[in-house]
Amino acid sequence: MAQSIKSNLVLAGSGILLGVVVLFYFNSYVSHSDKAGATTSMIPGKISEAVVVPDLSHIALPKAEPIAQVATEFEALKLDLIDKIRQQYSSTIENIAVQVSLKAFLVDLIKQYPERGRALFEAVILAAFPDIADDIFQAVNTMAIYDEWLLDNVLALNDMPPLEYNGELWKKRRELFGDDANRIWSSEITAQEERRKALHKTVAMLDQAYDTTMNERVYILQSAYEEQYSETVENVVFDSNGVLAQVLFGFDSVQKELAAMSNEERQTQIDTVRRTIGFDEQQIEYYAEQDQIKDKRWLNGYSYMEARQSLFDSLSGEELELELNALREEHFKHEAPTISREERDDYFRFKRPRVYGRN
Repeated sequence: MAQSIKSNLVLAGSGILLGVVVLFYFNSYVSHSDKAGATTSMIPGKISEAVVVPDLSHIALPKAEPIAQVATEFEALKLDLIDKIRQQYSSTIENIAVQVSLKAFLVDLIKQYPERGRALFEAVILAAFPDIADDIFQAVNTMAIYDEWLLDNVLALNDMPPLEYNGELWKKRRELFGDDANRIWSSEITAQEERRKALHKTVAMLDQAYDTTMNERVYILQSAYEEQYSETVENVVFDSNGVLAQVLFGFDSVQKELAAMSNEERQTQIDTVRRTIGFDEQQIEYYAEQDQIKDKRWLNGYSYMEARQSLFDSLSGEELELELNALREEHFKHEAPTISREERDDYFRFKRPRVYGRN
């Protein structure tokens, strides 16, 4: 009987001890959803002094942070952020691009302090830049609208061809920001201009590279283009092979080399260039046929211009006009009226430079 009473007392004592521990944990629980240690849920409590808990010194029990201490730490955080924002942006904050970039600062604060992040952001900006705080808030809010639009339309945008996609982005940017859009996304515009300038330098060099082989010209031009445009929208939008061919065949150094060849040698060289750039065999065959058609047109045009000059040297007036009309019909058939109108406008298509591989 005594042993039973002793056992019951032990069990009861264990139950009381467990209850005290649970009560302690429950009453002293504080939710730390904010990284700064802000209390956002339960109010800390404390254990009654009348309860004595034996042998709990070895257990690490959580301690509740006093509300006053939390408020003080949060105020210190705000003051620290104000100082850092002033130091970092005081010289550039008038720039709209800098203002919209503060949206990232707002997002970060909200992530760290979900309940007070926005209020903290507004307090920091008001204290750091009181004269233009409203402009900053407007810029940040407008950028948030733009980002939300991007998320809402991401699938439709991704299905668009690159040129249309880029156009839709700029349309929305200008709708929201007006002329400031160019300043906000100036890095994109600047990058495009820098790519263009870099490639232009290579093109200018190759244009006069008379001692460079054709294969070297192709390799240098391809490398320069890929370095500047391989990861850009422009590379997707434009036919890079076609662009490279147009540029390459426009070089004076290339044209001088091609002009010195026979028609057969020249066509073989042009085919090789196109193959090296990346044209497939079907394209090469098609363009070679077009080259030969153009070559015949130019030879016919040269013949016409020579005969035309002979008529001007020997005839005049109405007789000259009659002979010219006959000469045009002989050389150009149904295109004769077009040639006649061009000449009345002082335009002579066969006085233009011949560009092998292009016209």
